[in-house]
Amino acid sequence: MVTYSLEKDVPTEDVAVESEEYCFDFGTHTRATAKDTGPLFPPVLYREQGHYEPVLGRSQVLWCRDKGVRIPALLVLEGPSPGLDAVRFSVLLKQALGGFSVVEKSIALRRLKVLSPRIEDEILDMLGVPRNESMVQNMITLADAPIAIKQLVHEGVMHENTAFEIFKMARELWQPVARFICTVPLGTKKRNEVVSMLRDIARRDGREISDLLENSQIRDILRARDIDPPQRGERLYNYVRALRYPSVHEFRQRFDTKLREVHLDRQFHLILPENFERWEFKLVVPFSSAEEFQKHVEELRKTAEGGPFKDLMDMRY
Repeated sequence: MVTYSLEKDVPTEDVAVESEEYCFDFGTHTRATAKDTGPLFPPVLYREQGHYEPVLGRSQVLWCRDKGVRIPALLVLEGPSPGLDAVRFSVLLKQALGGFSVVEKSIALRRLKVLSPRIEDEILDMLGVPRNESMVQNMITLADAPIAIKQLVHEGVMHENTAFEIFKMARELWQPVARFICTVPLGTKKRNEVVSMLRDIARRDGREISDLLENSQIRDILRARDIDPPQRGERLYNYVRALRYPSVHEFRQRFDTKLREVHLDRQFHLILPENFERWEFKLVVPFSSAEEFQKHVEELRKTAEGGPFKDLMDMRY
């Protein structure tokens, strides 16, 4: 049976406000609430050996500490046994009263892992974390990452999957690579590819990733003002891809030159094979009537019979 009791006028020094034993709130360590209204609801805490361990509402306690005032009221939670039972209950309570950010999930998983070698499937399901040990380990690594990395993920500036790619590098590279990739205007999938390709280039060429990040051409692309941000992102992606796959890049240039000779109608969308490893193409043909479809088929038949198209298909990588 879990019970709550209300305690009033509590000194902030009685609360282990930085503790992550049972509290998984993130974003309040470095920035307490900016409102001047004071705590809007009583923080929830456990009482342990003469002090209080926060469960929910760390920001309320921080506000009081920053203002140099006592905490008007606390909800003291009693019932779960200290340790795993209390942590599990804290997770359930937080999920029920607002849920977790990605970083908060990682902090909760790290705490659960300390107390038990195996995290229960129902807890993973509740948190929306796959029942996959490597994913759980990635999340725990996020919990142990520098505050700056966690802040980027917490604020949505960087997706957690991009952080997981960065974690494959040496720890001292995490922050500079994170700062760099967050300046690249690309979606998560291509950001992850850029991080992976930079890692592969450095390993293959015996170069430092820090040197790659300071590459003058990369800096010039990101600083270009004659193109909009999405174009800068694509240009940088293509540049890094050319560094990673120089032979594919050279073939793609020759392929594009030959493709222009085919004069394929612009309304058709030709989808090229990934890295030309499998010689299979797809073509998107828009139409709104049987007559338009027949017209496009005839255009494509004439294209297929032309010499430039046959030369294109005979190139092979």
